[in-house]
Amino acid sequence: MPMGQANKVDLHVACAMLAALCCAEGCKQGDDVGSGPSSGAGQGPQCQEVVDSAAITQGTSFTPYIKRIDGGYVVGVINGGEAWVIMLNDDAAVVSRTQLSNAGGQARAASVYPVGGNLVAIWSQGSAVFSRTLDAGGTPTGEATTIATTTSPEPRPTGATNGDTLAVAFQQSATSSVVGILSGGTLQQPANVAGRFPAVGASGNSMAASWSAGGEEGPVNVAKLNAMGSPTNIPGTASLIQVLEGGPDGGFFVGWEDVGSGTETIGLASLASDGGLLAQGNPAEGGSSANWPALSWSGDYLAVAYYQFRDNGPSVFLTYVDAGLTGAGAEVEIAANAKYPSVAWGPNVVAVAYNKENGPAEVSLVTCQ
Repeated sequence: MPMGQANKVDLHVACAMLAALCCAEGCKQGDDVGSGPSSGAGQGPQCQEVVDSAAITQGTSFTPYIKRIDGGYVVGVINGGEAWVIMLNDDAAVVSRTQLSNAGGQARAASVYPVGGNLVAIWSQGSAVFSRTLDAGGTPTGEATTIATTTSPEPRPTGATNGDTLAVAFQQSATSSVVGILSGGTLQQPANVAGRFPAVGASGNSMAASWSAGGEEGPVNVAKLNAMGSPTNIPGTASLIQVLEGGPDGGFFVGWEDVGSGTETIGLASLASDGGLLAQGNPAEGGSSANWPALSWSGDYLAVAYYQFRDNGPSVFLTYVDAGLTGAGAEVEIAANAKYPSVAWGPNVVAVAYNKENGPAEVSLVTCQ
């Protein structure tokens, strides 16, 4: 359901602030858009089988989140119940590992974003949300800062950057979420939305948020953060986990776990820069339970990763669609007995991070032409 009027007013305060930042700083597309292949229209990326897979942690790890940066990749991950940042080179070999939290094994949902020449990590610990700033090489420049205290046992913080500004979102309670701008370790002008499973994304000089309206298994709503108006409601959707990715011409892609059929599947939609719904799709094959979508737009193709139960257990798969959500390129099985993927385009490769069941986080590279 759409946000109530009070929520619209709160969200527009944050949006007006972000719009001013964009005008003053000249917002640009950040690492949310990678350097993938430029194949001819309709041909799809010519991607091969996995060429390299390597563990980047030791022991049990969860929800690795990978981003492309200059000269390699950065991964935020939960390892041994603590938040870590791991720096990788272009070959996805580990350059450094740094523990960020001292959470007594209670850290969750770590991610890292390039912002203004530095890196900013966010994660949750119990019902609180934390951030910590690192230099471009992955060395912390200060201590962890509490940016929010919630009543949710699992806030699931997430973020998006256009290179200069970091938007964050997290669950505030069982029925509401918060979207805001993180600056200097402080959440600026937080806005409340009536829903769960929020995500944020950046596309050119625009940012947007999505959420499951009204609570768990509600319809997908998407609202731009620097424009007035009601959110776009994607009809016929019953959503859980969501992800938002910048698309062409200031538009966005949104992916989510859809449970409308009674079995989890991957929903996918594209939206124009004005919020208009352009297309919907379901990239997952196999017909069995599919979960945890991850998206990365190359400028030509959208890489879509997820895990799905097809045989004896969960496996991570990677597939591709074009801007119109038409399938492009062959599906690749990345890893068996694995969950919680994230994905990033690199130079002629797609990097997929995931964790093995009761095991370490790994990164696989898929070569593309």
